[in-house]
Amino acid sequence: MSAVVRNASGLEALRRLADAGLATLAAFTPSDAMHVLDRQQGWCREAAEYGARILATWERNARAAAAAVSPRALCERTYEHVVCETGRALLAAALSSDPGLEARDGRWGVLGERLVEDVVAGRRFSNLLHGSLALARPLVAIGAPVGVYYPEVASRLGAQLKIPEHAAVCNAVGAVAGVVSQTVEILVNQPTFQVFRVHDPAGSQDYADPEPALEHARRVSRTLALAAARRAGAADPHVETSVSEKLANVGPGTSYLAEALARSTATGRPFAGHIA
Repeated sequence: MSAVVRNASGLEALRRLADAGLATLAAFTPSDAMHVLDRQQGWCREAAEYGARILATWERNARAAAAAVSPRALCERTYEHVVCETGRALLAAALSSDPGLEARDGRWGVLGERLVEDVVAGRRFSNLLHGSLALARPLVAIGAPVGVYYPEVASRLGAQLKIPEHAAVCNAVGAVAGVVSQTVEILVNQPTFQVFRVHDPAGSQDYADPEPALEHARRVSRTLALAAARRAGAADPHVETSVSEKLANVGPGTSYLAEALARSTATGRPFAGHIA
């Protein structure tokens, strides 16, 4: 597959295969990291390690580093990042239930931010002061890697951890029973008078009249939304399209189309949960 995606034409070919359901796009996950570190056994460790090597190489190139980190080092970093971000998300959710304690613009001020960061990282808050935050309710965790990640999360948050039976497949059941939904928006505006521009991802196109421009935007948004839903795993997605218009007044009783947005939402049951 690496030979297929070495250039733009290869990437487009891969996208067409995915749209047709003949290829599946995948990414490195926290569970993959735990397979590399031998802390989780559920699928092919070799495949997980290949994913870690690819990600480490991409990171080296993005940072213009002299060498890539080892797969194990990247996975250890992944572990710490997931634990910290999970802890931060849990604290944010808990604090948001108390008026006045919720984060503002995602932060809690200098002191609060320092306390939260030290708690989720498992660091000492101060040399002279004890500072801690602890969940007042048990922490219930589901998902394939929770047995690896959440004991440390619960320890740092001073919480009682409960992992239900069959927790590893709870998310999979939800995915199959749920709905896939993808939305695409295409903008139409008037950069100069009597020129209606459709901002098509494949290339902008200008029209002298608004109706053909709006029809173009509707068609593209529908096509892209359907393709995105199929890539996300929807079987036989249904699409709905709407257009919102902004009019500008040029005088009493006279207006023109200044901007419009064609929005298409494609929804469908996941392929694995679809009943023919």
